[in-house]
Amino acid sequence: MLTKKYSILIGCLMVLLLIAAGCSSSAEDAGSEADSITLKLATWEPANSMHVKEFLEPFMEEVTSLTDGRVQFKFYPAEQLGSAADSLSNVAKGVVDISHFTPNYTPSEMPIGSSMMGIPGLYETTIQGTTAYSKIAQQSPVLETEFLKNGVRPIAMDIPPFYDIVTTGKEIKVPEDLKGLKIRTSGGVFSEVMNNLGATPVSISITESYTALNMGVVDGMHTSYTTMQKFGLLDLPKYAVKGVNIGAPVQGLIINEKVYQNLPQDIQEVIMQVGETMGKSFTEYQTDLNTKVFEDLAESGDVTTYELSESEKEQWQKFYAEFKQHWIKKQDGEYFNKALEMFEEELEKIK
Repeated sequence: MLTKKYSILIGCLMVLLLIAAGCSSSAEDAGSEADSITLKLATWEPANSMHVKEFLEPFMEEVTSLTDGRVQFKFYPAEQLGSAADSLSNVAKGVVDISHFTPNYTPSEMPIGSSMMGIPGLYETTIQGTTAYSKIAQQSPVLETEFLKNGVRPIAMDIPPFYDIVTTGKEIKVPEDLKGLKIRTSGGVFSEVMNNLGATPVSISITESYTALNMGVVDGMHTSYTTMQKFGLLDLPKYAVKGVNIGAPVQGLIINEKVYQNLPQDIQEVIMQVGETMGKSFTEYQTDLNTKVFEDLAESGDVTTYELSESEKEQWQKFYAEFKQHWIKKQDGEYFNKALEMFEEELEKIK
């Protein structure tokens, strides 16, 4: 009888040991799997685009390299997981972990980025703008109101080349030359700029711009030369000016805040470090390419190109200063004013 009781007891102990061993094995497996992290990264840009080849792919490769392969990526280009307008909500909802974004597509959720960065004359070079905005995006109130409030965190910023003007029937040299013209813009602050110049802003997508220019729906476009080249628009205008520099939108990469907080600290640091470096690098790349596209356009002889004189630049600067004051009054927001003050302080440090 006693022997039978001992046999049962020993059997129970062996079962418990096997269960404990199994749990220990599972924990080790889970720990092993946790060492390898796969992040989903999405963009509306096609896989062969400049943005992918010169920014997103190098970003992913560098993060993987600096984490010794602990971080891998699943990449979804060309709106596979949603349109450009969905980029913020897709990251916030966890559809993707990281996404290419621009505040201009979500002005209600990101009013500072969408309304401040497009102010013409606010910064002298796009690398200055990128550096300064990258700094304030990690500080209050911008971090909380633009990003954390929406469930995301900024990890990279870049600013495309300054927007200039191309036209089909009139050469533009000074602000007054735009009066009465219909100019395609991307909306928001840029439409307000055109209104203040006496032009009629026409907010249409870049993909509709070829037909609009060709059919005379608009007299010109407000955009960069790299964008025009990308969408095959350089054969339509008759006149192109360089140096007007009527603002530019900010864009970059955002990550889901919960995903970010669950990452090991060393991986967080790598992602932020690579994001900042790649954002600046890509900003410089785009600026250099934009200059080359304009120079090639000038050499082709197909378009009459013009670069502003110093006196003409002064007239544009006078308009920019007046518009800035007008726009600040129109925003009339505590967070906007604080963000602008911080941005200009960062610019002073850079200069």
